[in-house]
Amino acid sequence: MKVFGYHLVRIQEEISIEEWFPGFSYVWLHRRDLLGQAISFTIATQTRRFREYAVDRGITPEYNAKQIYDRLEWFALEEARWREYFARTALPIHQLYYEDLVKTPHDHMKALSKAVGVPIDIGTINPASSEVAVQRTELNKEWRERFLSDCGDITRLKGCWNVKFDAKHKKVSPLRTLLRKIRLL
Repeated sequence: MKVFGYHLVRIQEEISIEEWFPGFSYVWLHRRDLLGQAISFTIATQTRRFREYAVDRGITPEYNAKQIYDRLEWFALEEARWREYFARTALPIHQLYYEDLVKTPHDHMKALSKAVGVPIDIGTINPASSEVAVQRTELNKEWRERFLSDCGDITRLKGCWNVKFDAKHKKVSPLRTLLRKIRLL
C-alpha cells in the first residue's frame, strides 16, 4: 500500500494501523533530489499526467517558480515528517531511494523481497516491461537551471531567499505589510 505522510495522519484518525495490519513492514521510498521531485510534480500537476502511460492531453506546462518552491517545501516537510515518525517509533524500515531503484532495479527488488519476507524469482522480473517509466525530459533540466537562477542568494536559509515570482505571485515584504497596517506607507 502506498501511503504519503498526510495519508497516514488521516488514516490514523479512523483506525490503528497495527491492529488492521499486524506485522506489517515499512518500505520508505524517497528521493535524494527533492528539487527534481518538485519540478517533476509541478510539470505533472500542470499537464495532469502523473504517469508516462497516462493519456497525453497536449497541455504545455509553464514555468512557475512559486509552484516549484511550494512543492519543494511540501516534499521537504513530508521527508521530515517520515524521519520524525521513524525516529520516534523505532519501527524497522527498509529505505529505498528512487534514484537507486531506477539505476539497479533487480538489486533493490532482491533486497526488498528479503526485507519484507516475500520471496520472489528475480529472474522473472523484467523492468523494461513495466508501464512505469521516468518522465524527466530536457524541460526538467531547463526548469532546474531557471529555478536555481531565480532563487537568489544560496547562502541564505528559506525566509531570506529572494525568489523571483511571476506577476501573478508577487512576493510581498512582511515589513512593507506591517508598515501599511500601521499606516506608515
